[in-house]
Amino acid sequence: MLYFYQSISPHKIERLHNYLHHFFTKMFAEVYPIYDHSHCIDSNFRVIVTTYKTQLDDKLKHIYTAYMKLKPQAKSIVQAAYANNNDIENICNGSAKPFKYPELPKGIRKPVKILYDELWDSILGYARVEDKCGTLKQHFNLFRKKNKNSVCPFCGIDGLLNEYDDLKNAYDHYIPQKKYPFCSIQFRNLAPICDQCNKSGNKGQKDIPYVPKTSKQRVLYFPYSSIYNHKIELSINASTTELKNSAKWVLSIDCVPATNTSKKDAWLEIFNLEKRYKAMIAKESYKWKDKVILDYTKQSKRTGFNLSNFISDKISDFSDIENQKDAIVKKCFHEFYLNHSNFKKSIKGIV
Repeated sequence: MLYFYQSISPHKIERLHNYLHHFFTKMFAEVYPIYDHSHCIDSNFRVIVTTYKTQLDDKLKHIYTAYMKLKPQAKSIVQAAYANNNDIENICNGSAKPFKYPELPKGIRKPVKILYDELWDSILGYARVEDKCGTLKQHFNLFRKKNKNSVCPFCGIDGLLNEYDDLKNAYDHYIPQKKYPFCSIQFRNLAPICDQCNKSGNKGQKDIPYVPKTSKQRVLYFPYSSIYNHKIELSINASTTELKNSAKWVLSIDCVPATNTSKKDAWLEIFNLEKRYKAMIAKESYKWKDKVILDYTKQSKRTGFNLSNFISDKISDFSDIENQKDAIVKKCFHEFYLNHSNFKKSIKGIV
């Protein structure tokens, strides 16, 4: 990631998750063998549950009843899955194992999936829920007030909407909700994302906690991390400034601190970034070169012109990679081109 989001927790939209946490905590305690509102349901949640009997009450009862029928070992699996799948930071660090739906005991797997699929897709937007928890747009507005950077932190290519827009960016389920139970309304697992990053073929529904086509868990950047002195650095290695054929040159993508290289590599794969960055450079480098030569032609005619200052200034135009769309790629290209011998040759005789 280029940068990390700052959480705005606690926010009232998290109440729905907290209400369900109350339910599961009571269920796991097994004080009452039969589903009962007065025991299982948070007092602030009861009106919502009662109002939406089919959508919520019946589903919660089904889960509770199914859980009570499980054997102790199966109950332990459900409890571990609930705890681990809500510990997003430690899933990313590799110290918590995420549980997939097929790993839940058969009797409870389907009712849990039915509930959590509908929570995000429908229930979060129900009138009674919005009365208690607010809306995603309200959360987004406050989120963008605190997180002011203008570009998507997952790619640096596309911009993000802000609190003054009528619409909002999609919220990505970082650990995919379709594959993993209990985390569809966990806001440490939710982050605004640009449309391109969210597309199938980039992140989409990739099973990101695992190395592709293996059962080996890997480490990931946590979107709300506090990694100190974090930086992503791109550089081009090519013998020529002709970059149209991306197979003939190398794009190096490094991170600071280097101890996070494994997380960086996972991030690049998840969002298909090396190909996306190289495709942009291959497509746009002609325009960027022409613009550099045009600017040089104009500025070199001025009294006191200095080539070193010109190069430094052009590169610094793209230094704010967190707030300028495409700047991470443009900065990399200009560092390469302006320090390449072909640039020096191309400006000979202009003035």
